[in-house]
Amino acid sequence: QVQLVAPSQAPFLGGSPVLMTIVDFVGSETRYGAGLAALEEALLSANARVFFTIGSATSEGSGLVVSETPVPPANLPANAKSYDLTFTAPPTPGSVDGVSTLTVRVGSTTLSLDNTLAEPFFEYVGTKLLHVIPPTGMLNPGSGGLELTLAVANIDSTSFSVNIGDQVCEIIGTTVLSVAFGTQTNIVCKAPEFPRIVAGDIPLSVTSGFSTFTTTWTYTLPPDPYVDVQTITVDGLNEPWAAANKGGSKMQVTVRNMAPGFGQEYDEFRCGFGVFSTSALEADTTVPCQYVEIGNDVRLTLDTPSRAATSSSKFRVWHMKGGAEVGLVEVDKDGNDAAIEFRDLSVPSIPMVAPSEAPARGGSVVLVALAGAPDALGTDPVTCFVISAGACTVHGVVKLSDWEAKGAGYAELLTNPTFSAFLASSSVATSDGYAAVARAARETAQLTLDP
Repeated sequence: QVQLVAPSQAPFLGGSPVLMTIVDFVGSETRYGAGLAALEEALLSANARVFFTIGSATSEGSGLVVSETPVPPANLPANAKSYDLTFTAPPTPGSVDGVSTLTVRVGSTTLSLDNTLAEPFFEYVGTKLLHVIPPTGMLNPGSGGLELTLAVANIDSTSFSVNIGDQVCEIIGTTVLSVAFGTQTNIVCKAPEFPRIVAGDIPLSVTSGFSTFTTTWTYTLPPDPYVDVQTITVDGLNEPWAAANKGGSKMQVTVRNMAPGFGQEYDEFRCGFGVFSTSALEADTTVPCQYVEIGNDVRLTLDTPSRAATSSSKFRVWHMKGGAEVGLVEVDKDGNDAAIEFRDLSVPSIPMVAPSEAPARGGSVVLVALAGAPDALGTDPVTCFVISAGACTVHGVVKLSDWEAKGAGYAELLTNPTFSAFLASSSVATSDGYAAVARAARETAQLTLDP
């Protein structure tokens, strides 16, 4: 079983010392015990040979020495031994580059090698382009171009030219490293910007003298900007809605991927609300937006429309440069229309209930946030219904401030045995749900004209 081949590469001329570690078995029920060819025989009689084969051409390694591995592999079976074969790699078979197969012969018998852990292969590396780092990148207008490193193996030159697409990749510098397969010359060049229309795989070549090596390099476009609706805050509350019929609110929202390096130009933003027949910028339907750059994004601050009608409105962002429109951002992360809801908080509404589901047998105590219904705190009784199920029992009505402060109204509610018993036995999830209902009620209250 082959455990190791190191190094596994060399230049055309060979000459590299190679270590090959193989585990073989000894004992009465093994090849060696049966008198067949095995590495133990090679260890004792020094009759082993190693061969390198590419296609139909074969060369023999020289100076082969077989010895027991000084530190055997872990978990070595009791009837196994580890052998180190050290030898010198010959020149490449057939005078071609490529991967050669290693075979070990003991006497006149070629051993069958298990390659589960390591492949018995050895590569002869000629003069070629090894790789380009990074293999992909952005070259869009505004990116400033990108530095590329091209690694070339075994080239005896210090003069190069590099081309990418139909442009010159200006060489910044070169370094030469000594490696197992000979030398590696790293060429660093600066790729220029390209039009977005040519994005994709583009040709890349490096030339030295009469030798040219070619490959393809992937030019990727930057991500498109979008409105991150999850970042919308209205009057400090992280909710994608604002109060209608109100004198406007302070809104903040983040537009992602608006970096100049992504090709996005701007010195001004304008934001629009409403259902537009076109995407054209209309000055009378937009408001200016202050902006702050945060990494690749911009954070916009603006005022929502005063006395907006109750609706779900599209939200659009125009970026401007020198007073002229440059681009429009009108979708969310998923490519849907970005939108904000304007809610009429002057009419009764239920911002939230918890729990939102319960066993069919009934008996669960549900907390309901009720907004825009001041009469509920009066003397008239409050009734409620579960649609398709019927009437439910109202255990009490508590003002939000009383609930939050655990005031008199809350204390009176605790005297209700049904509520107090349910509260005492409720789960953490139920308690968290009640807290969320209270928060929803508070957020709704803060967005009304009269909190």
